[in-house]
Amino acid sequence: MTRAGKPPRRVAALGLLLIWLAAPARADYTPGEHIDESLVHDTVTRYYDVHVPPSYTGVAAVPLVVDIHGFSSNKTDQRSLSGFSALSDAAGFIVAYPQGLHGDPADDEAPYPPAVPLQQVEGPSWNAGDYCCGQALVEGTDDVGFLRTMVADIAATGNIDPQRIYVTGLSNGGFLTQRLACEAADLFAAAASVASPGAFDPLTDCNPSRPIPVIAFQGYTDQLVPYAGGYLLGDPTLPSVPSAQATLGFWRDENGCAGSTPDEVFDTGPSSQCEQYNQCQEGVLVELCSVTGLAQSPLLGHILYFNEDGLDVAARAWSFMSAHTLPAAAVPALAPGAVGALAALLGTIGASSARRRARRAARRTQEPGFSGSSGATAVPGNTPARASSSGFAVTF
Repeated sequence: MTRAGKPPRRVAALGLLLIWLAAPARADYTPGEHIDESLVHDTVTRYYDVHVPPSYTGVAAVPLVVDIHGFSSNKTDQRSLSGFSALSDAAGFIVAYPQGLHGDPADDEAPYPPAVPLQQVEGPSWNAGDYCCGQALVEGTDDVGFLRTMVADIAATGNIDPQRIYVTGLSNGGFLTQRLACEAADLFAAAASVASPGAFDPLTDCNPSRPIPVIAFQGYTDQLVPYAGGYLLGDPTLPSVPSAQATLGFWRDENGCAGSTPDEVFDTGPSSQCEQYNQCQEGVLVELCSVTGLAQSPLLGHILYFNEDGLDVAARAWSFMSAHTLPAAAVPALAPGAVGALAALLGTIGASSARRRARRAARRTQEPGFSGSSGATAVPGNTPARASSSGFAVTF
């Protein structure tokens, strides 16, 4: 089937063509934690952690999961929160935890400025589309490009299966996961966002290069990102985001799924359920898991890894994502001299994306409540971030 009124899809995995054509690989990863791996993107040094399971030998290619932290949080917190490292050890995939920019100059994993209301915090943050978050959104930080480069960097070291690269993230990281499903479906085989709806206003500004499987986890009682949509934290000076159901409906339509009601509904506990469309183009799935997160501070129904029914979000996300692979035909062989031509093509696509970002940025500056100096439209709340007993703060 084709989607009426939609532009032709680009060949999937276009962005991967240069990744595995690089110079000989560096020394391979060993099992364990690889902390503060670094690369330079857009003249800025960027950092990420890599978790390698005990079973990894480098002989066989393994999947890669990119797990993205929330606003004002960091890669260390996300590694502790999400459960993907433990799942990696059991299932044998590698996990990467990237670090957002605009944190404290003295400690890039700490919120900046310190001890201010959350809506005045600049980072750590990600440029995750039209709603979120902080200084990364204000400055238009190229986080999509950074994560593409990071995946290439990891693939140059470890034995990564290019057909089994997945992305997930919490809150601001979940918004970025949604954006990557829109703009990097050539790289990621499937996406799992947590506590975040679609990334763009309108949702139809999302135009993935192929049908892409997406699972979203959203909280019925989320006090930061309302399940039913509307203003973040109920504050009309903050962005109004789409609902969980609107996001599900968008991905159903975008992926050409049959019917207007889910094909299956899974009860995952007394206060949670997952709705799935499974009659979609190219065999992809679309799913929404509606969860009741724990309400006590600092969780606020938002950190959905902690929920009333004990739903293992990481396990559900991995089960969904790992059922999908990037189409093998997406990576054609290159003739001599084709690399330069491909680079020019990728540059053209990148320039087009930059023009779209500029138009969106111009539209945001005309919206009520926009503040280019603090990024106030991107962040909810009017109280300082609160640390939990485990050391992580309320994240968005």
